Amino acid sequence: MVKKQQFKFQWNSTQRSEYVQKMFSEISGTYDLINDLFTFGMHKKWKRKLAQSFINHNDIVVDIGCGTGDFSFACMEQKPQHVIGIDFSSEMIQEATKKNTVESQKCIKFVIGDAVNLPIRSSSVDICSLSFVIRNIPNIQDMLSEVHRILKPGGKLVILEVFKPPSKGINFIVSFYINFFVLFLGRVISKHKDGYVYLNYSINTFMNIDELGTQLQQEKFIIIQKKMVMLASVGTLVVQKGD
Repeated sequence: MVKKQQFKFQWNSTQRSEYVQKMFSEISGTYDLINDLFTFGMHKKWKRKLAQSFINHNDIVVDIGCGTGDFSFACMEQKPQHVIGIDFSSEMIQEATKKNTVESQKCIKFVIGDAVNLPIRSSSVDICSLSFVIRNIPNIQDMLSEVHRILKPGGKLVILEVFKPPSKGINFIVSFYINFFVLFLGRVISKHKDGYVYLNYSINTFMNIDELGTQLQQEKFIIIQKKMVMLASVGTLVVQKGD
């Protein structure tokens, strides 16, 4: 089973993007519940803390790959001028829109869009965010170029992501947890056969936080924060737009 899925995930960037879009659309209705179980609810705390640390009053924020909108709503608590949540899954946007109350609609707008072709004018955004998104993007360089384009001079990109732990022992524990507990719950709750096989695959084949930091620097970003939590399996990277 895993070998067959690994072969599937070796598709070219267009095929992989189509697969990921379809997969997230199919699990959109149970995505929040599984995230809560996967992280023991900690993902909400991490998102809120990031928003508190880097979102300022009157900022314009673009939440790329917003999913069901958790980070967008965490940003809203900091009273920015505007939050735009963008996702290429219409089903995810529908789930986010369900949470968008009459009051929050004054601040947040959810739209369908592609991370490598953002419907945002250049140099107009204070903060971009990627919350558990970047390892699912086949064309990371193209996406970072888009982020660099839309950020104002000195604007920031905030990244929250799952990484393969550097310690073999901890990596074994995390992989066991995902392969058995998360995979079982994901299949039972979402009824999706291989979406959570993809989760483990995407973590194990993605670059580590230092490698990602290097790529960000190559794309003219300046690292201002790099931090690991949860047995060094979840990391935050905050970078500033350079010249």
